[in-house]
Amino acid sequence: MKILNISSAHPLKTAGIVAYDFHKNMLLAGYESKILTLPFDDYQDENILSYHSWKYGQKISGGKEKLLSLGKKQYAFDPNFYFNGTDITKTKYATKSIFKSLKGYQPDIIVIQFAQLFLSAKNIYELSLMTGAPIYWYLMDMGPLTGGCAYAWDCNGYKNSCGNCPAIYSKNPNDVSAKNLAFKKEYLDKTDLRIINASTSHYQQTKESTLFKNKTIHQLFLAIDSEKYKPLSIEDKKAKRISYGIDPTKLVFFFGAVKISQERKGLALLLEALKLLQTSLTSTEAEKIQLVIAGNLDEHLLSVFNDEIHFDYVNVGFLNHTQLPEIFAVADCFICPSIEDSGPMMVNQSIMTGTPVVSFPTGVSNDLVMEGETGFMTKQKTPTDLSKAIARMIKTSEQDRKEMSSQCRNIGLGKLTYQAQRKRFAEIIQDKKEPVDK
Repeated sequence: MKILNISSAHPLKTAGIVAYDFHKNMLLAGYESKILTLPFDDYQDENILSYHSWKYGQKISGGKEKLLSLGKKQYAFDPNFYFNGTDITKTKYATKSIFKSLKGYQPDIIVIQFAQLFLSAKNIYELSLMTGAPIYWYLMDMGPLTGGCAYAWDCNGYKNSCGNCPAIYSKNPNDVSAKNLAFKKEYLDKTDLRIINASTSHYQQTKESTLFKNKTIHQLFLAIDSEKYKPLSIEDKKAKRISYGIDPTKLVFFFGAVKISQERKGLALLLEALKLLQTSLTSTEAEKIQLVIAGNLDEHLLSVFNDEIHFDYVNVGFLNHTQLPEIFAVADCFICPSIEDSGPMMVNQSIMTGTPVVSFPTGVSNDLVMEGETGFMTKQKTPTDLSKAIARMIKTSEQDRKEMSSQCRNIGLGKLTYQAQRKRFAEIIQDKKEPVDK
C-alpha cells in the first residue's frame, strides 16, 4: 500500500517532526510512504517531496490585540484563538500543480497532518478525486474544525456555522469565520474523508463539529520513541542530574516556561499555584523541592522566580531532542498547566519516560493522567486546584511514586509506542470502528 503524508510544516522542524515521524513509522510498518511538504529544503531523502520554496512567516510580536489582514480588510484579533489570518475561501495553490509535485507517485491513501497555508478544502476534495485515494485527516489542533481559529476556548460556533467570531471581536453572523466554515463544508461534505484524533477530548470536539460529525472518526495517540524516552537507573539519574546542575537529593518538578501572555499554556496559573503552594508547606517540605524550568525565562519571569517564588530552581533553557528525554528522566514529576490544548505531546513524553504528571483536565491528560496511578489531575482549571495537586505529589511516599513511575511506563509501552501506532493505524484503514481508546 502506498501512503502519501501531507504537511505544510517543515518535516525536520517543530510541529512538522510529528508528521515526519508518522511517515517513518509507516515505512517501518512495511508501507510505501512519502511525505509532501510545502517548504523546500535539501532533504537528501527521496521520500520527501517539496512543493516549492517557501519562507516561514515572520513572528508576530507585541500587544494583546493585533491587526489581522484578510484580503483588503483589517481586523483586530485576540491572539489566544490563534486565528489563521487568511481568507480560506481563496485557494492558494492549484490542485493540478500539487498533484504534479507528486512526480508520478500514486497513493492508495492520503494522510493530512498539517494543511494550513497549503491545502484548502477545495484542494482536499480535488486531490481525492484525482488520486482516487481516501483522505485521512490526522487532527493536531482545532483548526480543521473551525472557521479560522486553532483553539476555540468556550466558543461553540464550530458546532453550527461560526460567525459572531470572538477571535476577531465580531458581532456579524456572516463574518469571515462563517464564510470560511461554509466553504469548508461545501467541499468536505462530498469528500471521501475520515478523521483521526490524538485524544479523547479532541475526539469529542470533532464528533460535535458541523464539519465532521457525519464522518467516520477514529482515535490514534501520538507515538513516542520508547528508546529515547525511558527511565534511568538510580546511578545514571544521579549523574545526569549533576551534569545539569540539578540536586540529586531533591524532589524535582519539571515544567516548560513560555510567555505569560500565551494564555493557553497556563503559565500564569502555575505561577499563582506555586505562590499558594509555598504558603501551605512546612519549611522542611519546601526545602526538599527543586523546580526545573525549560524554555524562555525572560526578565519578567526571572524576577517572579527570584522575588515572589522561593523554591529552589534550575533554568535549563531550551532543550534539544537529546536533552528533553534526559530532563524528563531525571524529574520526579512533570507539571503541565496547559488549559487549552489538543495535546500537549509533552504529557505523552512524560508518561513514556515513567515520570508522573500533574495537570489540568486538558487534552490528552484526560486519557493518560489517572488519579494516584500516573499522577494527579485537577477538577477545575484554577491555581488553587493545581497547588493542591502538586502538594499531593509532594506528600506521596517515595515507594508510591516509584509505583506511579512504573505504571506510567507500562501505559506508555502499551499505548504510545511506534508499534502501537502502527497496529492501530492498520485497524483504522480497515475501517474498524472500535470505540474511543481508553
